[in-house]
Amino acid sequence: MNIMGSTGIDNTYKKISLWTPLNVTKGSHDIVYDLSNMETTYQASFSFLPAINNANAKSGKINITAVDDEKIEGTFTFSGTSGEQTFTVTEGSFRVLK
Repeated sequence: MNIMGSTGIDNTYKKISLWTPLNVTKGSHDIVYDLSNMETTYQASFSFLPAINNANAKSGKINITAVDDEKIEGTFTFSGTSGEQTFTVTEGSFRVLK
């Protein structure tokens, strides 16, 4: 499952994408970078224009706090690199209605 949020346009565009397995479970899950295992791992990517166009998180956590018939909720934090720069996203949260 892909959860995506974005804001801004042109040079202020920011996007965060989170990937979870289809059978999401409550709890804390490590973010890994493994494109060959997208269906069973928790992953993240981000774009912060103009500096970064689609970088992948190399480490972090997705904490699923609620899973039921109506919604999936959680928080996240992760770090990734683009060239020589390291970026960290903290205090992220999401609520997805089914």
